[in-house]
Amino acid sequence: MADGASTTQQNRPLRLGRLASGMMIAFILAGVTYLGITRIPKSDPTVLSCTATRPISAFEIIHSSDVTCGVDMRTSDGNLVKTRADLENHYALEMLPPDSPITMRQVGPALPADFGKYSVVTIQGSISISLGGKLSRGAHVDIFLTPEAQSPASSVTLNAIVLDVRSLNQDSWVVTVATTTVIDETTAVLLADGRAILLIRV
Repeated sequence: MADGASTTQQNRPLRLGRLASGMMIAFILAGVTYLGITRIPKSDPTVLSCTATRPISAFEIIHSSDVTCGVDMRTSDGNLVKTRADLENHYALEMLPPDSPITMRQVGPALPADFGKYSVVTIQGSISISLGGKLSRGAHVDIFLTPEAQSPASSVTLNAIVLDVRSLNQDSWVVTVATTTVIDETTAVLLADGRAILLIRV
């Protein structure tokens, strides 16, 4: 009996040592797991976006006072406009309703800050009107309007910036431009009935 008691007492420190070692290992593993979790970057649900404070018409210049920007939890579209600086002096390609996040697809390039008051003119014609499909938004062009044979109107030249170029079909294109040239009666007749030739200004 004495030998058995002595054996039990001898084994007790060994068991306590194993228990302590096990607790130490568990503590280390817990620490490593915690560090691993804290070092994993968490996805940020915050999305910045800009919305119009009023209806903005197609081809209208956007000013910083026309929009509000901030956190938007409604969408995660990576193509959202996020700051006022991304919109200042740019123009809308379509009508922008209030309180709807604005995307870069809805906005054209910036117009010159000193461009001034302009008229929006739409010209439709064959693929040559788009310079073989190479005409792009923001291009500076000269538009030569020439009358048909039966028209008494004189030729008119418009200095313009291309706002949009769209293909209706393989042979028909629509070019929308902004011009500071005054659209008088003669110019209006040529736009309706004349022929237009576009040349990119270099």
